[in-house]
Amino acid sequence: MNRIRELRELQGWKQEDLGQRLNVGKGAISRYETEKRQLDPSTINALCDLFGCTADYLIGRSPSPLPVITPEDSAVLEAYRALPL
Repeated sequence: MNRIRELRELQGWKQEDLGQRLNVGKGAISRYETEKRQLDPSTINALCDLFGCTADYLIGRSPSPLPVITPEDSAVLEAYRALPL
């Protein structure tokens, strides 16, 4: 299943609803979902913002909709959080 369709349906949105949020018509959404139209970078960004997922998940490169944090990244984040305000 196309991830755009999957995410749209999880939100309970019709193609028209998603189209309104992206300022495109229902036909464009249909073509994105059937992969008859390629996503441009700005549309990918807008979809990721709407759905709260990563671009890698949206285009099928990752099985997880959330970013993967490596142990090294986690250590940096923890050190940052420990800094005095």
